[in-house]
Amino acid sequence: MAAAVAEALRILRPGGLLLDVHPEAAPLRLEAWTPRPGLPAEDERADPADYDRTRLGDFAPDDSQADFHASTQALALAETLGFVDRQTVPFEYRYVFDSLDELTDYLEENEELDLAGDALLERALMALQSAPRPARLVLVQPVIATRLLKPAA
Repeated sequence: MAAAVAEALRILRPGGLLLDVHPEAAPLRLEAWTPRPGLPAEDERADPADYDRTRLGDFAPDDSQADFHASTQALALAETLGFVDRQTVPFEYRYVFDSLDELTDYLEENEELDLAGDALLERALMALQSAPRPARLVLVQPVIATRLLKPAA
């Protein structure tokens, strides 16, 4: 990844921007989101402030986390290569599911079902069944966005 950052610096025009978005080196986490009282159950908004969020647990780590860590480290060193004005913003990318079946279908299609584990899926089922209002399952992927500027000539 460090070589890719160096190559980006070489080919960018002066004043050019490099934008990178990649997952953090952290496992996916599963949450149950229950709309707060007063919100309609069918409301499609996914503003975290509108929901009571219950963390159900993390997925098992996978091989890609080492790559994401290396990417983060390479971008952190970009200023030593010549980039300036590095800005990094963490955020959450969310996958929202209305049922455990929707979640497990998604995980099977993406070959991530084994990373969830039976205990985590059991907690998800219990959270949906015990929620006071219709809840959703939310798979949360921590992500980092980084902006790097090549200095003007």
